[in-house]
Amino acid sequence: MRKMMFTVTALLVMMLLTACGGDSDVAVSGAAPVLEPPVAASPAPSPQPILTPEPTIEVEEEPAAFDEIGAEILTFGSTFEFDGFEVTIGTTYEWTTVVNRFSEFDGHDVVAVPIDITNMGDETATLRNPTIYGPDGIRLGGVSAFFRDYSPPSMRPGATATAYLHFLYTGDGEYWLEFSRIRDRVEIMLSIIR
Repeated sequence: MRKMMFTVTALLVMMLLTACGGDSDVAVSGAAPVLEPPVAASPAPSPQPILTPEPTIEVEEEPAAFDEIGAEILTFGSTFEFDGFEVTIGTTYEWTTVVNRFSEFDGHDVVAVPIDITNMGDETATLRNPTIYGPDGIRLGGVSAFFRDYSPPSMRPGATATAYLHFLYTGDGEYWLEFSRIRDRVEIMLSIIR
């Protein structure tokens, strides 16, 4: 009886050690092997977009335009202050394509507009991406995350960086970029022609 109690106790201890993840050099005959769960492979990195070899489009300087209440309509080449940053919209735009087979935007044409940004504040900060509307007035889906040079990094006071605003091309016309925060709003109209 003692021998049987000792054997049962030894088996229980080994099963407890196995269940709790303990290592044991003792093999139990007839015991089912403990299988480790498979390690999930991390997803493959998204392929990076490839800029098309099309030339950069130089935009002609236009005289300042004003909206119905007399506010200047900002466009290519305009400089403005927003949320502690000085932002200058580039005078050119480029064409690229979303290259990501897992995205609904894979293969879509994208407009890339350079912007120069300076942190004018006293703290490290990041400029928020604008909301972008197509020529039909409908808000466009975000594609900036598919590109390495999208929106600026976190910037220390006084730092300056160049980044690109990327947005889907839905046809020729006026695209509106809206930077907004509680009581501060800046709108930029960009005339895009393929």
